[in-house]
Amino acid sequence: TIKTNAIEKKTTNSPIVINSGLDGSLGLKVYYDMMVYNTLNLTDNAWNVMGRVYASSAGTLYLKGSNASNALIINSSNQVGVAMNPSYRLDVEANNNRMRLLGTTGYVAIELQNDANGFYVAREGATAGNFATGNTAYAGILAVQGNYNLQLATNGVVRTTIDGSGRVGINTETPDVDLQVTTVGTSSQDGIVKIGGSVASLGLVLEYDQANATFSYITANPTYTSDTSIMKIRVDGDTNPDQLVLKGDGKIGIGNNTPLARLTIGSSQGSSLDFSYDSGNGYRNNISNYWNSSVDTGMDFNIGRTANVA
Repeated sequence: TIKTNAIEKKTTNSPIVINSGLDGSLGLKVYYDMMVYNTLNLTDNAWNVMGRVYASSAGTLYLKGSNASNALIINSSNQVGVAMNPSYRLDVEANNNRMRLLGTTGYVAIELQNDANGFYVAREGATAGNFATGNTAYAGILAVQGNYNLQLATNGVVRTTIDGSGRVGINTETPDVDLQVTTVGTSSQDGIVKIGGSVASLGLVLEYDQANATFSYITANPTYTSDTSIMKIRVDGDTNPDQLVLKGDGKIGIGNNTPLARLTIGSSQGSSLDFSYDSGNGYRNNISNYWNSSVDTGMDFNIGRTANVA
């Protein structure tokens, strides 16, 4: 029976043959299956099932492959599921799930947008700076368009923020310097940064405590004690390598890498200590220990505007 804009086959399981070859070995057969509810089977010319399309009474459309598993499901809420019943606009299920978006030599990106600006998960192509200013070739990129924050969250709470100007905040959403670190739950009052340390007792710790009066700490090895441990504070590593030396045995060196007393000042080249009281006119008290000759040392104590300063 032929109707306008339709082909109708009324015989049960009687196929429609599409594009059959002259010898009957090629082509596609389409038939309605009375044995499976509202099912359209797609077969090859030898009746091997290549796929199925069927609809449920609830208005869900199912597309299956030759292995009879649901490959694509579209429900009445226009939700799409790949190998699963969808609960969102798109659900994809698989063991060791992996989705791929392929590019060539240019960048490839996924854009999420709910206003005029987008959020992107991207990979740059062979040409650096093609997707974003400053990125390198083939770099992986997370990017937000416009002057908005890029944030990372765990357990439903934002932990790291990069604001629109490039400042980074850890446990603060409003960093006011290039990098600001605060302690969780302290309303940005406290902050701790640890550098290195294979275990909790080791490492360099910078700590700020604003609970009452402000306290600031620089600690090497929080709970590990060694007499030979050394911390150095210096403005450079060549001319002033031992500007301030703190040893694990409690000794302090100024210009001395191996302090022998609670405070050791200077080295074999001599040392001096000034007590200034009128720096503009050069008035000071000075204590100096300096090398006088190859066989003699002198101890010089000066009070006044002039001094023997090593």
